[in-house]
Amino acid sequence: MKRICLLALVLIIVRGCGSASRARAVLVGFADFRPYTTEGFFVSPDPYPGKDFTPIGELSLEVRPAWNYSQNGSLSAETIGAAELLNTAVQEARKRGANGLVDYRVTKRYVTSSKGLTSLVDAYEVTGLLILVHEVSVE
Repeated sequence: MKRICLLALVLIIVRGCGSASRARAVLVGFADFRPYTTEGFFVSPDPYPGKDFTPIGELSLEVRPAWNYSQNGSLSAETIGAAELLNTAVQEARKRGANGLVDYRVTKRYVTSSKGLTSLVDAYEVTGLLILVHEVSVE
């Protein structure tokens, strides 16, 4: 009985020391501001550079991706791109009467599996300051 317990303990320790590897991957998200700026909507990750604006309020969105369980029991999360997140933020800003979104930020909140091997995006957090720009010049 001692040998069986010792063997089981050794197997658990050896299996826990295994390494995981994966190839390099470059994941790019690009939110193109140009379609909005050509329509007269100002978007920037920086504060507004001008003085002629009225602050409307702070925008805070939490976008939770769909999760799916596969037949083998693994869990996967929907990927929401940077362009879609920007579009959602601009639509929400317009609903509130803004024609500008500054200090725009997107962060991902992750959840890690109990074994620590996989991480899924739990939510995308989008924040910014909604403003009403009184003079908009599009170059």
